[in-house]
Amino acid sequence: MIQTCAANIFLSWFRIFTLTELAGKEPSPNPASPHNTMQAIQMNETGGPEVLKLATIDKPTLTADDHILVKNIYASLNFIDTVVQRGKIPQKLPLVPGMEGGGGNVLVHVGAGGMGQLLSKISSYRGANVVATVSTASKAELSKANGAKVAVRYSDDAGNAKDLVQDALAASTDGEGFEVVYDSVGKATWDRDKEVLKPRGHLVLYGDASGSPDPVSPGWFAGKSLIFTRPVLFDYITPGEFQSRARASLSGSR
Repeated sequence: MIQTCAANIFLSWFRIFTLTELAGKEPSPNPASPHNTMQAIQMNETGGPEVLKLATIDKPTLTADDHILVKNIYASLNFIDTVVQRGKIPQKLPLVPGMEGGGGNVLVHVGAGGMGQLLSKISSYRGANVVATVSTASKAELSKANGAKVAVRYSDDAGNAKDLVQDALAASTDGEGFEVVYDSVGKATWDRDKEVLKPRGHLVLYGDASGSPDPVSPGWFAGKSLIFTRPVLFDYITPGEFQSRARASLSGSR
């Protein structure tokens, strides 16, 4: 699996490198509109590295007063880009691929809750395939309206419990699980979280609506080399740190 991932990334990177080298150091402007176009790697269909084409496209325009336009000199190629390229995450075509720092599969429990909606929005914005767990059909629609691509229900309309693990795995892009699970349920979902996480996945427990999970030994995480955290809000907003970060954010937006 690792060798396949590496091969996909290398072949796509080599394709992009070759195309940009052939184009030269400076993009060739469109004579009809030299100031409103740019060159970009674009795909009109999904498939292997051969679907990546060097194209002349319109420059993006600002759509809001609080938006800025950034010129990229260099951009990285992430594994998630090859997943999109192969059609594993459906996207509207034509597409200029690029999901810097994001991507992957994220499972959000209680996707229709306030925090679940926020996590789904942020993860989706960062390019992740978000799968949420919910209890009802109406909550499934609410969750999908806030960033989840798929909403998995705990039970059907008759109240019969569903196989959460099987349904969640089927909703991940490769059927192999999730890089991150955000869990505010606790005891009722704890053991199933481990089943749906990929090796070296992150388990974030930030609530225990169904009760605290039973104590476990460090060996519980060793089966997949999982990374576990139990964040508490107040540890992330100490006055000095919070104020300095807020000032830095505000000064950077002026």
